Amino acid sequence: MAHITDPIQRDHEEHHVIPPRNYVIVFGLLVVLTILTVLAANFQFGGLLNEVVALGIATMKASLVILFFMHVRYSTPLLRLVVAAGFIFFGIMVLFTMADFVSRDWRSTPPRQIVAPVEQAPPPVTEPTLGPQPTQAVGQDEVRPRGTVNPGR
Repeated sequence: MAHITDPIQRDHEEHHVIPPRNYVIVFGLLVVLTILTVLAANFQFGGLLNEVVALGIATMKASLVILFFMHVRYSTPLLRLVVAAGFIFFGIMVLFTMADFVSRDWRSTPPRQIVAPVEQAPPPVTEPTLGPQPTQAVGQDEVRPRGTVNPGR
C-alpha cells in the first residue's frame, strides 16, 4: 500500500519522443490518400461502391491523423478504448444511414419540380437621366452643382 506522501505514478507523465521522419512518412501517406480520393471521385465504381470507397479512404486518413498527430498511438489503453469506441459508434451510424438509403424504393418517388415557374414580369421602366437643374435663386449664396455656369453673370 502506498504511503500518502509518495508521489502518484501515472503512466501518461512519460512522453514518447517521435522522430520527425515518422511525421514526414505520415504526411506522405496523407498526400497519397488525398490523391487517391481525387482519383476515386472521378471514377464510377457502380452501385454503392463509390460511397464505400470514399468512406474507406476517409477513415484511413482520419485514423492516421488520430494515431500519429494526436498521439493516440502512444497514449494510455483507456484513451485508446475511448477513441476505438468513437470509431465503432461512427461505423454503426454509417451502417444505419446506408441501410436506410438502400431500403428506399427510389423509382416510386415522384420527381420533384426543380425549376420554379417564371412569371411574366412587366418591362422595366426607364427613367430619363437627370442633369444639373437650373435654380431659381439669384445671388452669392446660391448652391450650384460643380461644373455649371452662373447664367446671371
